[in-house]
Amino acid sequence: MPANILILGGTGFTGRLIARHLLEYADAVVTITSRRLEKAQEVAGDLGRDRPGRVLAVYADAANAASLRAAMAGQTLIVVAAPTTAYVQTVARLALDLGVDYLDVQVGAKKFAYLEAIASEIEASGRCFITEAGFHPGLPAALVRFAADHFDKIESAITACHLSIGRDIPYSEAVDELVEVVRFYRAQVFTGGHWTNPKAVQIRKIDFGGDIGVRTSYSLFFEELRPLPERFSSLQETGFSWPGVLGSSTGSSIPPRWRF
Repeated sequence: MPANILILGGTGFTGRLIARHLLEYADAVVTITSRRLEKAQEVAGDLGRDRPGRVLAVYADAANAASLRAAMAGQTLIVVAAPTTAYVQTVARLALDLGVDYLDVQVGAKKFAYLEAIASEIEASGRCFITEAGFHPGLPAALVRFAADHFDKIESAITACHLSIGRDIPYSEAVDELVEVVRFYRAQVFTGGHWTNPKAVQIRKIDFGGDIGVRTSYSLFFEELRPLPERFSSLQETGFSWPGVLGSSTGSSIPPRWRF
């Protein structure tokens, strides 16, 4: 039987990409959700044009537990691609109650803390919960693990990214989650056999190549990095760096209060 996968926030940019990927590579029936049913139906119609019966649409609002329960009934997996970290307790609790696996692509200290607090309950239920499975975070530790598999030993593994929002990007609730990262900013890296102070920022010059070039970059901690030194005993240094500036080098329409 094909899996039934519900995408919370399936009408957004990330949600649509995930839906297309699942439809191409997985034997699954994908359900698109939105707080605007007509928008979910529009996206589902576009994605399902050449895939009859494989893309459905339903109304769901993470702030409305009843609507979310109805949408999740009969699902195999819920993919949270919407900026709904404030409602993680509702989403995660319903997933456990209904026997649905869970994956999110969000980043948020409070969200992570809640999921960590119920980790034993998740394990006892036999459910699979994956958090912070996006690009930023999600990918840095995966890159280190991938590289380590191709060397006899790995001593230093620093990952970095250049975040360029671009021009004329309208405000959305996703900005609020990015602001939460700034509010609870942790900068530690692993060096000398231990993790440094969360407030001790490590500054590096990173050459990103191409039009980006060399940028002054600042350390940023993700929980996914924490297990790496234990997994790879030869590792002496690991961490993540980024330039820490929203917007491209040519400017951005994001209000100044959101820049840092």
